[in-house]
Amino acid sequence: MKFRGKLNDLIAIALIVTISVLSVACSSDKNNETGASSETTKPDQSNSGQEFQPAENGYVFEYNGVRVVMHAPAEEAIEALGEEQAYFEAESCAFDGLDKTYSYPGFDLLTYPIEDRDYISAVILMDDSVTTVEGLYIGSAEADVETLLGSEYSMETDGAYVYEKNGSKLQVIVKDGSVISIEYLALTD
Repeated sequence: MKFRGKLNDLIAIALIVTISVLSVACSSDKNNETGASSETTKPDQSNSGQEFQPAENGYVFEYNGVRVVMHAPAEEAIEALGEEQAYFEAESCAFDGLDKTYSYPGFDLLTYPIEDRDYISAVILMDDSVTTVEGLYIGSAEADVETLLGSEYSMETDGAYVYEKNGSKLQVIVKDGSVISIEYLALTD
C-alpha cells in the first residue's frame, strides 16, 4: 500500500508538470501577442521547415535502443517506440496545430507542430522503470544528481537542478533528498 501511495503521488506530480509545461507555452504566447517580453518566443512559422535544429549533441533520452532527440522530427521516434499506451492532443498555444502527448511505459513524449510536421518538445519520466542515459531515475538520491550529471547546473527553483546543452535542457526536481521528476525539454531560445 505504501508503494501505491507513492506511485499515485508521482503520477499526480507528473501530470502537474505536464500541465505546467503546456501552460507556460500558452502564457508565453499570450505575452508575445500583447507585446510583453518573454523568455520563450514563438518561432517564425512562415518558413518552409523547422525553426529549430535537432539537439543531437544535447541531452538525449534513450529507451530500448531508440534515441529521442529534442527538436527532431517526431515520426521516426514514435514509429520506433511502437504502440503508445495512451494518446492526448490539444490545440497548441505556441504553434499553429496540435500539441500531442504519447504515453509509453514509464515516460511521456510530447511534440509540437510546425506546418504539417511534429517535432519532439519534451520527454517526461513518470516512474523508476526508465532512467537517463547516465543512470538517474525517479527515486534516486539527491547526491546522485551531481555525481551522474555533473556540477554545471543552475537552480531555477528550490530543488530543481537544470542542465542545458546544445538546444536541450534536462531538469531534475528533488524533494526530501530524492529525485521526484526528470524532464528532457527542447529549448526555444
